[in-house]
Order: sequence, then structure tokens, then C-alpha cells
Amino acid sequence: MVFDFTASSSFELTATAGVPIWIVEGDDGSGWTKVSDGKKSGLVPSSYIQAKTPNSAKAPTIEGKRGTLPALRVRWYRPLKPGRGGASAGPLCV
Repeated sequence: MVFDFTASSSFELTATAGVPIWIVEGDDGSGWTKVSDGKKSGLVPSSYIQAKTPNSAKAPTIEGKRGTLPALRVRWYRPLKPGRGGASAGPLCV
């Protein structure tokens, strides 16, 4: 966000300048863009947004015992031997 925006209806999202937001749906010509702050989504004026390229946007991270990690990783696991229980093969979000 380039400027602060205070929502005036339930369809809009209050956003603060300098705080990253993610574009959910681009401007359809109405002058409004649907964005998300990670918790809620809503509309903000398109002229209040300065889009960054994917390479310049910093991916969300979390602090853990092993240091700073990506907030979302997908790993594949093999199933355990039949009859031993455990996870089945497929994606797991960590």
C-alpha cells in the first residue's frame, strides 16, 4: 500500500501504507482491487497499490529452532509398510 485506507463498508479492507498485502483479484475497470492482508480480504482503491514483482517481494517466514524458515513448504513422504500405520503418500504442508 502506498497510502493508508480506511474501509467504509463491509466489502472494503482497512490497510496501512507500507504493510504488505496480496492481490486476490485485479482491477476490473471499476478502480477497485480485491486484496488480502493474510487474515481478511476486501477491496481497496487500485490507485493506493504499488505492485511489486514476485522476485522483489519477500516471502513470508517463521522463526524456529532451526532458524528462519519459509512459512509454507510442501514435502512428499512415502507411506510406511502396510499394517504399520502412518501417513499415506501425498503433499504435506509444514
